[in-house]
Amino acid sequence: MALCAGGSRVGSIGWRSVLGALVFAALGACGGGGGGGGRSGSGVFTATIDGQAFASDSQLAMATVAASAPGVYVLTGAKATSSTNYVNLTITLYNLTVPGTYPLGVTGVVFGGIAIVSQSGPSWTTPLSGAAGTVTVSTLTASRIVGMFAFTATAPLDPTSSRTVTNGSFDLPIIGSAGTLPANRGSSMAAQMNGASWTAATVIAGYTAGTLSFSGQTTVGNAIYSVNFIIGSVSGPGTYPLSNPGRTIMVTSGSTQVWSSQLTGATGQVAVTEMTATRAKGSFTATVPPAGTGTTLTITNGSFNVGLP
Repeated sequence: MALCAGGSRVGSIGWRSVLGALVFAALGACGGGGGGGGRSGSGVFTATIDGQAFASDSQLAMATVAASAPGVYVLTGAKATSSTNYVNLTITLYNLTVPGTYPLGVTGVVFGGIAIVSQSGPSWTTPLSGAAGTVTVSTLTASRIVGMFAFTATAPLDPTSSRTVTNGSFDLPIIGSAGTLPANRGSSMAAQMNGASWTAATVIAGYTAGTLSFSGQTTVGNAIYSVNFIIGSVSGPGTYPLSNPGRTIMVTSGSTQVWSSQLTGATGQVAVTEMTATRAKGSFTATVPPAGTGTTLTITNGSFNVGLP
């Protein structure tokens, strides 16, 4: 199933190879080799792509998992009228263990995933904006996954070329064994930046000698930010004001714009609500002036849930 997971490769390996892999996996599921001892789920994988209805062939709609990659689910639906006329939708979800709503357009270290549309060769992928769409998983068992999705995907070499996918729905059998996700796997960061929603596409974090650090970034889109916290003297849950020189936030946008809590007039705090050896959770707010020209950045409704190495 790795052939389908990397939808942009469809054109290079040929539809017949992808179709054969899908059929082989589907037949194996019907024979009882899948996640729960038989095919589960109705096989529904439908959506609207640029206003056109899409419905996968039922035997070419499934979710695959592997114990070697715990928490990674690859959802695939395909429809073909010939070897050169096909549509393939793939959604890869990372760090998935429970039902919920997750962002599309994030990297493998974040709770969420990416989506790909392939149509007779060309492909479109959700950009790493943290806000390319969402998937809502309503049911997740060892043998079945059910949910809804919507997203906008762009061509890798031409961001002006896009596919808008709405009204997505899936009810799929799970092929394989999901394994156990380590306790520190998966992270998230989100906030309102001057009133606009921001979700990190990638997150890194650490805790060393009483200092908690975490940062989130988006790499494409209209709200490209890198938000970086260093919070010293953290021993557990509590509220930590950014007025302390050992506790800072620095935000960058592009290559020139910088905001910092080290500048006069900055305010804010980080509230740690949960702290273990493997994970830190909490919220944050800040009002930070720019370095040089620019306007003050107001951050509200900030939240973090980060795995600690």
